[in-house]
Amino acid sequence: MKLLSLPTAAAAIVALTILLSASTVQSAATADVEHTFVVRQMTMTHLCNEMSVTVVNGQLPGPTIEVTEGDSVAVHVVNLSPYNITIHW
Repeated sequence: MKLLSLPTAAAAIVALTILLSASTVQSAATADVEHTFVVRQMTMTHLCNEMSVTVVNGQLPGPTIEVTEGDSVAVHVVNLSPYNITIHW
């Protein structure tokens, strides 16, 4: 198994794309939307090369959060990766 260098690992973390989409239609009813993201390393094979990548809930890119304008959103992040991470919206 080939280990990623620190710059490559940082690029993998930056590659995590978590989209926050909000509808422009306003609704009278609002909702509380809550998610838990588990971040971990996973070994993937690409072009016969194994590499360690950072995934969220086993997905790359990470899951999409769909909300409507006015909803309250809470995202709990559990970092099981050996790297420090940040998640941006």
